[in-house]
Amino acid sequence: MFKHSCCFYRMAVVFLFSIVAVSCSYKSEDSSFTAKLDMVDALISEGQVTDALKLLKKIEKKAYGSFSNLGIYRRYMQLGETEAAENTLKRSLKKNPGNAELSAVYSYFLMRHDRLPEAVKLSSSLAGTAYESIRAEVLLRENLENKDFKSGWTSSSYEGIYRAAYERTLDTMWLRNCVSLYMVDGAFDEAANLHPEYLYTPLDAFFWSLVMYDAEKFQKAATDLDKADQLVRDPYGRENYSDIRIETSALRSDIFIKSGDPAAAEGERQRLLLLVQSGQMQETLSPYDNIALPAVYVNSAYWAESQKNIEDRYRLLNYAVHNWPNYVPALIAYGKLAYDSSRPYNSDAYTEALQRAGLKTISMQMYDDLPKVSVDDALERMTASLKYKKDPVLYIAKLSLQYATDKDRDTKVKLVDLWNLLEQNEEGTDIYPSALVRYALHLLISCGEKSDAWNLFKKYISSRYSFTSAASFWDQLISIIRQTDVWECEYAGWFAADQHNAAAAKRLYEYVVYEDYKEKDRDRDISPFVSCESASNLAMIYSSTGNSNGALSLYSSICGLTDNTRLKAELLYRIACIQEKSGRDDLARQSLEYSISVDPDYEKASHMLHLMNK
Repeated sequence: MFKHSCCFYRMAVVFLFSIVAVSCSYKSEDSSFTAKLDMVDALISEGQVTDALKLLKKIEKKAYGSFSNLGIYRRYMQLGETEAAENTLKRSLKKNPGNAELSAVYSYFLMRHDRLPEAVKLSSSLAGTAYESIRAEVLLRENLENKDFKSGWTSSSYEGIYRAAYERTLDTMWLRNCVSLYMVDGAFDEAANLHPEYLYTPLDAFFWSLVMYDAEKFQKAATDLDKADQLVRDPYGRENYSDIRIETSALRSDIFIKSGDPAAAEGERQRLLLLVQSGQMQETLSPYDNIALPAVYVNSAYWAESQKNIEDRYRLLNYAVHNWPNYVPALIAYGKLAYDSSRPYNSDAYTEALQRAGLKTISMQMYDDLPKVSVDDALERMTASLKYKKDPVLYIAKLSLQYATDKDRDTKVKLVDLWNLLEQNEEGTDIYPSALVRYALHLLISCGEKSDAWNLFKKYISSRYSFTSAASFWDQLISIIRQTDVWECEYAGWFAADQHNAAAAKRLYEYVVYEDYKEKDRDRDISPFVSCESASNLAMIYSSTGNSNGALSLYSSICGLTDNTRLKAELLYRIACIQEKSGRDDLARQSLEYSISVDPDYEKASHMLHLMNK
C-alpha cells in the first residue's frame, strides 16, 4: 500500500512539473514574441527598414492568436508592405474564421483600398458585434458610390447603421439621422431613449427638445430648450441671436400650451415679436423662420380673439398676410376675421330704434370704430394664393367663407362647386387629397346626399388601398385597418352603422377609440385623436348590443373630454337611460339632474326626470 502511494505521489509530482513546464514555455514564447515585436519597432524608429522587415518575416510564423497576427499586420502596414499585411489577415482568418477583430480590421483594409464589394461581404459578420460601426461605414460608402441608390437613406433598416456610425465617430449628425427614422416610424419613446448625456451645440439641444416634445415628454423638452438658450450666450451671458431663436421660442410657447398655460405661451410669443419688430434679429433670420414666424403671428392673433382684443387680432393678421401671402393658416384666420367683421352689430329693439333715429350708443360707436376686413379682400387673397399653389385646405376655407357670407346660395350650386373642386384636384383614379375627401363627405351628408357620399368614400378607399371587387369591401378594409388613417376608419364606421352592419361598425370604431393609440403605449382610456361623435357612436353600439357596462364607461370618458354643453347633456341623458333600464333609478336621477345643470334647455332630460318623479 505504501509503495503504491509513493508511486502515485511521484507520478503526480512529475505531471505537475510537466504542466508548469508547458505553462512556462508558453509564457516564455509569448514574452519572446513580444520582445521581438519591440525589436521590430525599434528598428523601424531607427530607419532600419530592411532589418525590421527580415525580423518581422521570421517571427510571423510564431503568431498564433488573432491579436498576435494583428500586431504583425500593423507593422507590415507601417512598413508599407500592404500585400504582406493582407496575406497575414487572410491566413489568420483562415485559422480563426468569423473572428470579429480580424474581420473588422480586414473589412476596414478592403474599404480603404476601394474593394467595397469584398468589404460588404466580409463586414456582414460584424452585425451585432462591438465592431458594427465598421460595417456601417462600409455600407454608407457603398451607397455613396452607387448612383442608383436614392431612397435607401430613409429606410428603417438604416436605424442601426446610423447609430453605429455615431458610436464610431461621435458625430451627432448620425444620431439625428437614426432618431429621425424612429420618429418617422412613430417610435417616439424609442427615439427619446437615445437622448445623449451631454448636449454641446444649440442645434443639438433644439433638435432633442423637438424629439422630447413629440414623445410628450414636455418637461424634458423645456429642459433642452433652456440648454439651447444657454449655449447661444457668450461667456459674459449676453445672448447671440442664433438661427434657431425663433423656432425655440415658438416651441416653448407650444410647450406652455400643452402644459395648460396659454397665458405664458402668449407671453413667450410677445417677447419674440418685440425682438423681431425692434429689428434686433433681422440679420439672423433664416429660411426656417419663414415657417415658424408666421405661425407665431397667427397663434397670437387667435389669443387676441379669445381675449376679444379685435385691434391686436387685426394688426397681427394684417401683418401676416402682407408678409407671407401664401401662408395658408394666416389666410384662413384672415378669412375668419373678415367673416366676423361682416356680421352686423348684435342689436335689440332699443338699439334698432336708435339706429332708425340716426343715433348710436357708446358701444355701437366703439363697434363701428373697430378695424374691419372685407370678405372680398380675404377671398381675393385666397384666390391669388391658390394660383401659386393648389392647397386643398385653402380651397375648402375659401368655399366655406363664400357659403357663410352668402346664405342664399342654393344647395345644388354648392354640390356643383364640390364636384368641380374634386375634378380639379384628382391625383389618380378616384384619388383626391385626404382633406378634400373629408370635406366632400361632410358636405354631401349634410346636404342629404348620403348615397353619393358612400359611393365617393367606397371608390376612394378601394383605389387607395387597391381593393378587389371579388372580396367584400368591409372584409378588405378591416384586414388592413392598421394601415388606414383615423378619419377613414371613423367615416367607415359611420357608413357601416348606417348600413346596419353592426359587426363592422363596432370593429372600426373600437380601433380608432382604443387600439390605435394604445398600440403606441400611451396610458389613456381612449385616444385623444378620435372625435366625440365617433366615441358616442361606439357607446350606442355597445348599448344596443347588450354591453351596458362598456357603454356607461365610454359615455363617462367622453363627458370628461368634451366642452360642448349640449353634447355633454345628451351623453348624461343616455347614461340615465341605461341606468334606468337596469333598475338603478337613483343613479339615473342624478345623471338627469347633472344633465339639466349643464344645459337647462335640454328638454329630453327634463321630461324624463319629470316622468321619473311622478
